Amino acid sequence: MADFIYRTIYWQLPFEQGTLRAVAKNNDKQVAEYELKTTASAVKIVAECSEKSLKADRNDLSHIFVTLCDEAGNPVYSADNEITCEIEGPVRLLGMEDSSPSNI
Repeated sequence: MADFIYRTIYWQLPFEQGTLRAVAKNNDKQVAEYELKTTASAVKIVAECSEKSLKADRNDLSHIFVTLCDEAGNPVYSADNEITCEIEGPVRLLGMEDSSPSNI
């Protein structure tokens, strides 16, 4: 891993539409898999909260993950839409960040 910037292993692959499937094996036993699918344009925002409920004690914290998705619900990783938010009620926004690989 020392040869990779930020100690993240990555490969450059030529683009082809379809599905890219990665399978991790340990001693020939599949231990994980992940798929990336070619997406259409982002048409909806999906928000998921890390907590189902919060205590009103001024110390509880929740992460809200916002994902831009195509019509089929697939995350559009290449979307560059700007997202803004408005906060109402007795809460505070502690920070925002994005996960775009181009913002390293």
